[in-house]
Amino acid sequence: MPKQRQYPDVACKLMRNTLIFISFLTLAVSADSQTPSKRATKYLDKVFNIIEANYYYIDSIKINSLKEKCYTIIANANTQKDTYSAIDTLLRNLFDPHHIFLRPDQFTKIANFEPLTFSTVELLHDSVGYIKIPALIGHYNEWQWWSDSLQTLMARIQNHHLKGWIIDIRGNKGGDFTPMITSIYPFFGDTILFTLKNRNNKFKIYKYSSGFFSIENGNNEINLLPYKRGIVNARDIPVAVLIDSKSASSAEMVAIAFKGRAKTLFLGEPTAGLTIFTDGFTLPDKAYFTIAIGKFYDTKGKSYEHSINPDVFVEQKANTGDKTKQMAFEWLLKQ
Repeated sequence: MPKQRQYPDVACKLMRNTLIFISFLTLAVSADSQTPSKRATKYLDKVFNIIEANYYYIDSIKINSLKEKCYTIIANANTQKDTYSAIDTLLRNLFDPHHIFLRPDQFTKIANFEPLTFSTVELLHDSVGYIKIPALIGHYNEWQWWSDSLQTLMARIQNHHLKGWIIDIRGNKGGDFTPMITSIYPFFGDTILFTLKNRNNKFKIYKYSSGFFSIENGNNEINLLPYKRGIVNARDIPVAVLIDSKSASSAEMVAIAFKGRAKTLFLGEPTAGLTIFTDGFTLPDKAYFTIAIGKFYDTKGKSYEHSINPDVFVEQKANTGDKTKQMAFEWLLKQ
């Protein structure tokens, strides 16, 4: 049988070309994998456009450095969902801590919200009304019911000759601003509550007017939520507001509203310091995030960016009873 001839030079050349071709393909695939899809890029572009157009502290962040960091994170992104980690990073690097980012399933599923808890009202020693206002997060279909319930409960004890009211927002971490503010209408009547100014010094006026908690924006008026009228009138009665370090966000907005009210005393500890106003933005896939867009001013012209301090500091120690509530009660009896 004849011996097969070998062609070493040809075989080596063929192998070398094959390896070069494989290397080229590997580099091409690798380069392509480091380029985010247009869909992912467009999604993150939208987030940055919102930040640049609305963020109150835009001059306090290095926006170009943040872009570089975030677009590096989405180098392999194919879908909108693949950008979420970059958005988390972006929000963590903002100047203030008052923001959230909810994935689509978090924003739409009621199970992701805390249980619905209503304000409670009780009569203390036949002379002082006591209101505990809890946090309210989500439950959008219940806003009206939640707000109206406070006034309904107040009406049950309004025939007593009250010396005043205690408003307790200790431990209230905030949540939904509109129903929380609408619920306290009886203590103000139709009036301006506070003013919001954005970074361009354009302002909106928040007020109770013609049956609604509303926003006056230039020549436009936006009705946010109706309030009940004629049930309870507590406009001229003394009020003690109880606050602590866990009173945050929308609860602090309640405090700011009362800061502009006469016959009102604050007792307790400084609040959490999330008083800068945030607004929410919905993304194409129904994800949702909030950022700081403005600063509130009470009716006395004082602005708020940090904690709200009490008029009377009360250090609440464990196992000593509710000293803050007791001091508020005693103050109201003297009014």
